Amino acid sequence: MRNLQGLLDQQHAESIWAQRLLKHGQQVFEVWRAYRNGFFDQVALQQALLPVRRALHELLVTGSSRPWPKVQAFCRDLHRHSDALWTFSRVEGLDPTNNTAERAIRPAVVWRKSCYGTQSADGSRFVERMLSVRGTCAQQGRNLFAFLTDAVRAAWAGQPAPSIFCTP
Repeated sequence: MRNLQGLLDQQHAESIWAQRLLKHGQQVFEVWRAYRNGFFDQVALQQALLPVRRALHELLVTGSSRPWPKVQAFCRDLHRHSDALWTFSRVEGLDPTNNTAERAIRPAVVWRKSCYGTQSADGSRFVERMLSVRGTCAQQGRNLFAFLTDAVRAAWAGQPAPSIFCTP
């Protein structure tokens, strides 16, 4: 019975620790939203995040010393990458999430799952390049079909391919 009580106490302590971590994570996003909505500048963003950074650091130190293997590994990993976690506070225009990157690769993931990939290295290179061109054209607001048409016409005429880079 003591072992069961000890396990329950440990799970309760882990839960409290995790709730504190989530609370501070929410504070990061509250501060970020205020910055994004123009309530303060980059320097004020960094200053507003200082108490949260300190609190999160303390939680990581605490979690690293607890007898919870998964929490220890999580804390060590986050601590090792802590500078990278706060890059968004130093670099203007950078979000604190990877949502933009996830959205960018989504078409490739959907294509791969629906078409079962390719059957050769050459097929893989073709798909990589086509998806890259598609993504670049989308980011630049260019018509993919028009770009590909121009590229094929140039190849047939022995001319250089059109540039994928926008010219100002």
